[in-house]
Amino acid sequence: MAERALPREYRIKSGRTTRAVGLMSLFAIGALTQVWDMKSVPEWVKLLVSVLMPAFIGVFAVALRHRATFVDREGIRVRGLFRTRRLAWADVQDFEAEHVPDGARGGFMPEVLAYARTAEGRRVLLVHLDDVHVTVGREIAILRAVARATQN
Repeated sequence: MAERALPREYRIKSGRTTRAVGLMSLFAIGALTQVWDMKSVPEWVKLLVSVLMPAFIGVFAVALRHRATFVDREGIRVRGLFRTRRLAWADVQDFEAEHVPDGARGGFMPEVLAYARTAEGRRVLLVHLDDVHVTVGREIAILRAVARATQN
């Protein structure tokens, strides 16, 4: 059963990307309006900020879509914006879910995050394997079964 569960891929939902970029754009419009209304700010700074703000939003959108967790027969890959962490099944000791304290998350942030625990005791966040995107308990059970099957 564990082998049939592979490959697995965890990514952000496209609607969440659209909402996040939309919120960032609204923030940028407000910030740019404030900057352009300031008399003490030189014109070249206003122009620079006006060019950099959309570029920042574009990088933010790409980063959201790029980040993902992939699970296959070789192990787990957690892809961030600048680096990819690879964990072979032999390096994975267990998986765990952790509830995020209410004060540490915003209104649209996950309540439960999933981690892989390595043999050295390090915890590796499994990006987008959270209660917003999947049923965390079910996915951790599947990953544990895959880990047991590949390590035997």
